[in-house]
Amino acid sequence: MDYSSEDKENDYFAQENFPADISPRLALLFTRIQYRGTQPLFPASWKIDFLGLPSTLFVQSNSNFRPPICSMNNTDSGEFRGKLAFKRLVFLGRDIRDRIQLNKEYRLPHDSLAIEPYILSELKRFQQWMEKDSVGLFNLEKTKIPYLIYVSSCYSDFSKNVNMNINNDYMIVAEKMENKLREAAQYHRQRILSKYADRYSIYNPPTPPHEEYENTQVVTIDKFPTIYGFAICRSQVAIVSLNSSDLKNPIRTLLVIDYCNVTQDLWSAIAIALTMVASRDETIEWSYFGGTNEISNLTKQMANVKMTEDVDF
Repeated sequence: MDYSSEDKENDYFAQENFPADISPRLALLFTRIQYRGTQPLFPASWKIDFLGLPSTLFVQSNSNFRPPICSMNNTDSGEFRGKLAFKRLVFLGRDIRDRIQLNKEYRLPHDSLAIEPYILSELKRFQQWMEKDSVGLFNLEKTKIPYLIYVSSCYSDFSKNVNMNINNDYMIVAEKMENKLREAAQYHRQRILSKYADRYSIYNPPTPPHEEYENTQVVTIDKFPTIYGFAICRSQVAIVSLNSSDLKNPIRTLLVIDYCNVTQDLWSAIAIALTMVASRDETIEWSYFGGTNEISNLTKQMANVKMTEDVDF
């Protein structure tokens, strides 16, 4: 699939039949992940730093298409830090496999070269670049993205015994992620309902005159934020999402990454980066709607709703 312009990309995913709980941004993210080897994702200026990547991943130098993974401020320092942050994501699989091998060979303590905290720190490193790079777009100061949640299993002996039974840890991580997502989604939903019902809504036509309440208008809010999450368990990372439009919406699993798979390092890095881009774009959109201080205030309020890092079991 060839996306030579942003319009063509939008036209394609708009034609797909997505369920009602899939927001346009989530549909776009799903499409980008599904076709992440066939569309341009990086600026042409990044090509010299990633010579081994397929040329289809870079926009042409004369193209007006803005790739999703790029510096928002178009500064040399922003581009440089972005390339370094993405390169670390590409090498994350290699580093995890090295840690597993070292732990197996030398029988190191379970927390000396633990893989879950390392995965978490590298994911947060890319997020921190995006937050710094977006300064001035939705806030004058760097702020946390309030639509991104991490849940990680605690240190494990998985790196010594890859074949051990890990179903219990998976279930614990899945349950904690669901609780965090739904708690955050409920918070965002109530916030929108209580504060923005009169500013960001669509109105049904007035009731016909022959009915009792002829001037009544029913307000229906047509848009709510989508929450994104990374559930980390052993060498795997599940990318999940939840639309806050309805408390009964299902949690959508977009992709499960396994860093033991040596053939997927590049595509895993791209999927993670695209998900964080979606959460950043969510933040920018709602900051425009809520004002320059809204995201900063929201992040502080969210401190007692969810934790950016959750390793408490």
